[in-house]
Amino acid sequence: MSDNVSPVTSSNASDEAITLHKFGGSSLADPACYQRVAGLLMQYGHPHDLVVVSAAGKTTNKLLSLIDMAAQGVDYHHTLNKLRQFQRQLVEELLQDPQDVLGLLDSELDTLGSWLCYESIDNHTANSIVACGEVWSSRLLSAVLSEKGRKSCAIDARQFLVAEGDISPVVDEAVSQKQFQELCHNKRSSQRVITGFICRNQDNQTLTLGRNGSDYSATLIAKLAGASTVNIWTDVAGVFSADPNLINEAALIEQLSLAEAEELARLGNPVLHHRTLQPLAKDNIALRVRSSFTPDAAFTEIGRRLGHVGDCIVNGSKDISLYIFDDTTTNQALITDLESNGFFPLLVTQHNTKVSVVVRQEVCATFDAFLVANNVDGVYEDKNCGVISLLDAGVSWYRKIFTKIFAKESQWPIVLSENGMSLSAIVPEKRVNILAYLLHQKIYSSPKRIGVALMGAGNIGQQWLSLFQDQQDKLENSFNLSLPLIAIGRSKGAIVDFSGIDASNWQSHFDNEAHLVAQSDIVSTLANHPFDDLIVLDVSADQGLTNLYPALLNAGCHLISANKLAGSAPLSFYKDIKQLAYSNNCKWLYNASVGAGLPILHSINDLHHSGDKVLGISGVFSGTLSWLFENFDNHQPFSTLLLKALELGITEPDPRDDLSGKDKQRKLLILARECGLDIELEDIAIESMVPEALRDIPLDEFLARATEMDEVMSIQFNQAAKNNEVVRYVAQFDRSNGQCMASVGLQRLASDHALASLTPSDNVFLVQSQWYQENPLIIRGPGAGREVTAAAIESDLYSLIKELI
Repeated sequence: MSDNVSPVTSSNASDEAITLHKFGGSSLADPACYQRVAGLLMQYGHPHDLVVVSAAGKTTNKLLSLIDMAAQGVDYHHTLNKLRQFQRQLVEELLQDPQDVLGLLDSELDTLGSWLCYESIDNHTANSIVACGEVWSSRLLSAVLSEKGRKSCAIDARQFLVAEGDISPVVDEAVSQKQFQELCHNKRSSQRVITGFICRNQDNQTLTLGRNGSDYSATLIAKLAGASTVNIWTDVAGVFSADPNLINEAALIEQLSLAEAEELARLGNPVLHHRTLQPLAKDNIALRVRSSFTPDAAFTEIGRRLGHVGDCIVNGSKDISLYIFDDTTTNQALITDLESNGFFPLLVTQHNTKVSVVVRQEVCATFDAFLVANNVDGVYEDKNCGVISLLDAGVSWYRKIFTKIFAKESQWPIVLSENGMSLSAIVPEKRVNILAYLLHQKIYSSPKRIGVALMGAGNIGQQWLSLFQDQQDKLENSFNLSLPLIAIGRSKGAIVDFSGIDASNWQSHFDNEAHLVAQSDIVSTLANHPFDDLIVLDVSADQGLTNLYPALLNAGCHLISANKLAGSAPLSFYKDIKQLAYSNNCKWLYNASVGAGLPILHSINDLHHSGDKVLGISGVFSGTLSWLFENFDNHQPFSTLLLKALELGITEPDPRDDLSGKDKQRKLLILARECGLDIELEDIAIESMVPEALRDIPLDEFLARATEMDEVMSIQFNQAAKNNEVVRYVAQFDRSNGQCMASVGLQRLASDHALASLTPSDNVFLVQSQWYQENPLIIRGPGAGREVTAAAIESDLYSLIKELI
């Protein structure tokens, strides 16, 4: 059949967009419902809009029962009379002048009765019987609208919808569109009320589009008519996160992508049918599922680009049959044949040598006939099963939760759909409702989902990874959250995996999956994360990444910095970062950037929040310099001690990084800014311990000429010793006199000074405030090293998580 449908211009007199309104049987269940629908069309619709209707209430089921009763030789006259009474009552209560409609109704019921007398009712006759419900419904609603003053006409879709095939008719869209245009040409000013569910073949024999076929015919007719929107009015307000009749906490999903809707329909959700969505695939038609009982309420809209990761839907299917096949080879060929013949199983899964195929019970008879026709034997059918599915564009993230619930409930493996949008499990039918409830509870009262991205996997980053793998489960359990590591970036490349990276096996993941990518591209990827919150750890010391902080904050990411680049950046950039964090409701923590695990920044903030004011801070901010000066006694040259420290790994690979004072200058700037001082790096005077002649030469040459430092250091030591003083490399700022003085460099201190007695490799901070002037607050301990810095990062992570929960 051709789907080469020509573009259709609006068939009404104006150029207004056409909306198609479809009403299901539950929306037309009684006279009050018809009045409600008519009023709804008068209020929300336009005269040129199209209307597609199902049969009233349970009419279709009653007609099918009549066919079954007649086929089995059971007396059906009482049931037929009850149907006649119901239909006549609708007409008589709704219309002021019902005679014409009643006359047609009685005539058609008489014809229907004669069909039921046939010795054998073939498929086409059965279809004609079932079609009566839609014909009666469209005629009645059209008459109600006409009596309310809106010009209206009823249209039997068999006048234009032409299809081929009996089991699953395929509509010839090109022919149907042409006939629709010809039919509606003279009806442009009328509200056209069209039958759903039915069509005809080339021989004018009635066909049906299957159960839920009215919704399919609605979207199909919308496509033929060039409509921009389809409103499916029903008894629910749209698609919910679960069946609202079973789960009170089920929430409306207001936006759903077409791909998600197709997957949901494939899984047998009662609100959507997979054929309903087919006409939308190539046309930009918006589909809305709305409640005819609460028309002003929110609703679900389905479109190509709608939807949102994290809007999970729990779907439970009961009316299914599970077919189990022993021969897996036969089964693979069978499934291919199934799909080519229009059968699309809800689920296919394999366990050992057995394969299971799940289909809806409504197609079981046809499926059984298909198996017989293909000589498939050794098949076991189980009708006591159900399927629980979880649908979300990022559903793989929930695999651990899903598996935990269903691993013991199902003897079949959990299935991740080919499109990666759903997880499904076959369960006992009697357990469907309770398991759907438990899954929904777990997802929606579930732990917050916080992703962690590590940028910089050098010495400190690797140490943090080792620490994180030990702490991850503890954090998740303590805070009732899920905390996956989702990205690792380093100079050699990066990996981003929103489903999570195993921290205990990160190196293997990185080696196999990492690829070179621009940092800006990584940031763009992270910006589209599916988590409640994302925390980016910057352990990179990379200026390029620091420059991307604004982009990360604008994307809603929280930041934890272990380096000093952002905190000691130009003041304007620093303030921008602070403002962006505030305006985007993000957090930026950087306690690891000064003092590693020592609580210096915490203490400053505690003093500030308690009403105190920090007047000055001084200290030895380098574990390396602390070790050097505590061990330097002038009995051996300073250069000898320096080379020993290098050999022990106490200094940086290039000791000049320690001796230049730049690192201490940046730390002091961060502390000063934390105390509220708006100063730049160049406002801090710096004294380098490296002679100017040695600053820019190659490392090997510097180490060979390090003895050139000895004379100066010996003089400093001797002069201090004469006055019972010691030499220390001190960073300090002081604003006690109203002006800020800040410097880093060598100082001679009294031997009883708090900075005079050092434990090698320790950092020491002296904090003077309005409350701690005479007796400064002293913070002392290891302020550098892989372990303590990684611990400081983990501490910031803990604090941030605690704040986010």
